[in-house]
Amino acid sequence: MIKKTGALLVICCFLIAALPGAAPAAQSVSRESLVKRNIAVLQSRLQASAAADSTPLQALTIEFLENLQQYGFGQNNANLQLAVSQYVSAMQEQAEAAALDPACITPLLYNITVNGSNMVQEVISANAPVCQAIRLSSSAAAIMFALYTYDTCNDSTKDHSADLQFLRYFSFVDNVLNVFLCSPTIGFLSYVNLLYNFVMLFVFP
Repeated sequence: MIKKTGALLVICCFLIAALPGAAPAAQSVSRESLVKRNIAVLQSRLQASAAADSTPLQALTIEFLENLQQYGFGQNNANLQLAVSQYVSAMQEQAEAAALDPACITPLLYNITVNGSNMVQEVISANAPVCQAIRLSSSAAAIMFALYTYDTCNDSTKDHSADLQFLRYFSFVDNVLNVFLCSPTIGFLSYVNLLYNFVMLFVFP
């Protein structure tokens, strides 16, 4: 079921991104709606996971995704810049303050640092709001992937395999959106890379 849902999302992304005949304003609205829907799916999944086993880092990410949907598509992104700054800072503080196994926490801290830096750079860039939203949600998903991986490392009784697989699907869809909506030109290698990732994710997982 998850594979079919993921495949359907990918197909929809390709079709919507490739709409040739729509007016620019209509295309902008439809693409913004698609990105918002993708972020909402991620937020909903994290909320469902948090209902069973909530952590401060999960709660912070859910709150950030809410702010991203609210502030991520306007022309004045001062509120979004503040949301990103607060999210990255709070995530680092929460992770560093916890008494955690160094062997498990080091990859998570590294991931938060790298993706947090990417988020700060993205939100102050001149990129289109839709593209910023895609890349910011992708970084948040990468942080959550590292968090679930840490959680499994720190406590072998926890099973986040379904959450991790969902995040793989989400990241692939985000990559599709980024290529089709935000790349000035789409070269042959981009298609090959997407096709390879699709096959490895859905055909030979």
